[in-house]
Amino acid sequence: MLGTPTPKMWAGIEKLPDFKASFPKWKKQTLGSLLPQISEKGIELLEKMIELNPENRISAQEALSHDYLRFV
Repeated sequence: MLGTPTPKMWAGIEKLPDFKASFPKWKKQTLGSLLPQISEKGIELLEKMIELNPENRISAQEALSHDYLRFV
Protein backbone atom coordinates (compact mmCIF):
# COMPACT_ATOMS: atom_id res chain seq x y z
CA MET A 1 0.00 0.00 0.00
CA LEU A 2 2.84 2.42 0.80
CA GLY A 3 5.10 1.37 -2.03
CA THR A 4 8.65 0.12 -1.84
CA PRO A 5 10.66 2.32 0.53
CA THR A 6 13.59 4.23 -0.95
CA PRO A 7 16.43 6.19 0.64
CA LYS A 8 14.65 9.36 -0.52
CA MET A 9 11.54 8.39 1.49
CA TRP A 10 13.46 7.03 4.47
CA ALA A 11 17.01 8.25 4.97
CA GLY A 12 19.24 5.38 6.09
CA ILE A 13 16.95 2.53 5.03
CA GLU A 14 19.69 1.08 2.86
CA LYS A 15 21.71 0.48 6.06
CA LEU A 16 19.06 -1.78 7.60
CA PRO A 17 20.15 -5.44 7.65
CA ASP A 18 17.28 -6.79 5.54
CA PHE A 19 17.14 -4.00 2.95
CA LYS A 20 17.90 -5.12 -0.58
CA ALA A 21 18.20 -2.72 -3.51
CA SER A 22 16.77 -5.54 -5.62
CA PHE A 23 13.36 -5.44 -3.88
CA PRO A 24 10.45 -5.16 -6.34
CA LYS A 25 9.55 -1.52 -6.95
CA TRP A 26 5.90 -1.15 -5.90
CA LYS A 27 4.14 2.19 -6.36
CA LYS A 28 2.32 3.89 -3.51
CA GLN A 29 -1.46 3.61 -3.62
CA THR A 30 -3.73 6.36 -2.39
CA LEU A 31 -5.66 5.44 0.72
CA GLY A 32 -8.62 7.54 -0.40
CA SER A 33 -9.18 5.26 -3.37
CA LEU A 34 -8.76 2.13 -1.26
CA LEU A 35 -11.01 3.39 1.57
CA PRO A 36 -13.56 5.73 -0.03
CA GLN A 37 -15.89 5.53 2.98
CA ILE A 38 -13.37 7.32 5.25
CA SER A 39 -13.27 11.12 5.42
CA GLU A 40 -10.24 13.21 4.47
CA LYS A 41 -9.37 13.68 8.15
CA GLY A 42 -9.53 9.90 8.65
CA ILE A 43 -7.25 9.30 5.68
CA GLU A 44 -4.83 11.92 7.02
CA LEU A 45 -4.68 10.14 10.39
CA LEU A 46 -4.20 6.72 8.79
CA GLU A 47 -1.36 8.03 6.62
CA LYS A 48 0.38 9.43 9.69
CA MET A 49 -0.09 6.14 11.55
CA ILE A 50 1.33 3.90 8.81
CA GLU A 51 4.28 6.13 7.87
CA LEU A 52 7.17 3.83 6.92
CA ASN A 53 9.91 5.78 8.68
CA PRO A 54 9.28 5.35 12.42
CA GLU A 55 10.91 8.72 13.13
CA ASN A 56 8.16 10.44 11.11
CA ARG A 57 5.26 8.32 12.40
CA ILE A 58 2.64 9.93 14.63
CA SER A 59 2.76 8.95 18.30
CA ALA A 60 -0.23 7.34 20.02
CA GLN A 61 -0.77 10.49 22.08
CA GLU A 62 -0.69 12.70 18.98
CA ALA A 63 -3.07 10.34 17.18
CA LEU A 64 -5.57 10.52 20.03
CA SER A 65 -5.52 14.32 19.72
CA HIS A 66 -6.09 14.28 15.94
CA ASP A 67 -9.12 16.14 14.56
CA TYR A 68 -10.59 12.89 13.23
CA LEU A 69 -11.08 11.61 16.79
CA ARG A 70 -12.70 14.77 18.16
CA PHE A 71 -16.34 14.32 19.09
CA VAL A 72 -17.31 17.96 19.65
